Amino acid sequence: MMKRVPLRLIVSSSIAILSVTLLIWGVVAPQRTTRRQVIRPEQMQLPSGQSVPETRLLTLEYPVAIRNGDADRLRLTVEVQEPATAVGIANVYETHQIFAETRLEMTGMNVIPAGTVSEPLVPGQNVSFFWSVRPSEIGSAQGTTWLYLRFVPKDGGPEIRQPVSAQTIEIESVTFVGVHASAARPLGVLGVFVSAVLGFSYLVEGARWVAKKKQDIH
Repeated sequence: MMKRVPLRLIVSSSIAILSVTLLIWGVVAPQRTTRRQVIRPEQMQLPSGQSVPETRLLTLEYPVAIRNGDADRLRLTVEVQEPATAVGIANVYETHQIFAETRLEMTGMNVIPAGTVSEPLVPGQNVSFFWSVRPSEIGSAQGTTWLYLRFVPKDGGPEIRQPVSAQTIEIESVTFVGVHASAARPLGVLGVFVSAVLGFSYLVEGARWVAKKKQDIH
């Protein structure tokens, strides 16, 4: 006749499995994705014909999903791909100061920093922008990352602001069967502790059985 499994052992094992799963969900980093877009000199050109004499690579990194209750980071990098001397076109750096300006617009997320962020665009140097995003609700959040170039004449003339890129993104705010990230980790730890207490006697019994089997083998 098959020996009946004690109810306490079943409960202890079930709590352990659920708690470990909850802990793993709460600590493992969500999947991230990367987009790349080449920005050529003709896309950074003034009506006068002057242009940023560099090919730049726009790289956007962001999470596919964020645990509700957690925050994550987006990064937008404007990298130099070809040096200015290799392009051979009218160099706008000689007559203008240039600023890269970005903005992240996103519904369903708290975004820091909010509004427009600006950094100088210097020949041969990369520029990076970072945002912290935290879900304010559960579900899919839609957004757009904007990149502009602002040309400021060195002789004091009028500024020109030119859009360069607008990329739409989507981030999913998720829970574990309704449990938010702020509760998942402590609940997981508590569950592991409770399951260990409930199943302690069975763990001791199992350890003794293994030790006895080793002695029988030798």
